[in-house]
Amino acid sequence: MGEFSLKDKESINSLRAKQIFAIENGDANSYRALCTDDILLMLQGNDVVAGKSDFYETELKLFSNVKFESIKQTPIRIERQGNLAVEVRLQELVVAASAESPKDYKSDRKYSHVLRKTIDGWCFAVLMSNNSE
Repeated sequence: MGEFSLKDKESINSLRAKQIFAIENGDANSYRALCTDDILLMLQGNDVVAGKSDFYETELKLFSNVKFESIKQTPIRIERQGNLAVEVRLQELVVAASAESPKDYKSDRKYSHVLRKTIDGWCFAVLMSNNSE
C-alpha cells in the first residue's frame, strides 16, 4: 500500500468537498469536471454509465428531478496503490421535501470510489454506491 502525502490528502479532501457542493447545488457540469474522461458510474438499479458525456447527461437528468439538501460522509477506509486510491464510506443523503424522492436513493447509503491521480490532481475514476437499508 502506498502512503498519501499531505498534498494528496488535501487534494482528495478538496475533491470530496467539491463533489458534495456540486451534488447539493445540482451542478452536473462541476461534478463532471471532477471525473476522469473514462469515468464509470454504477448506481443501484441503473446500467453502468461510461464516459464524461454520459455521466453529465445522467447527473443532469437526476438533478432536474431531485434536489439533495445535504450529504454527510463517514469514512471507513482509503487505500492507495500507485496512482489509484480506493475509498469506502457511509453516506447520508437528505432529499428536499419538495422533490420527489427517487426510489433508488435511500437516505443511508454506502459507496466505494476509485480515485486516479492525474496531471490535474486526484479525480474520480469509478463512482459506485447503493442503499444501506
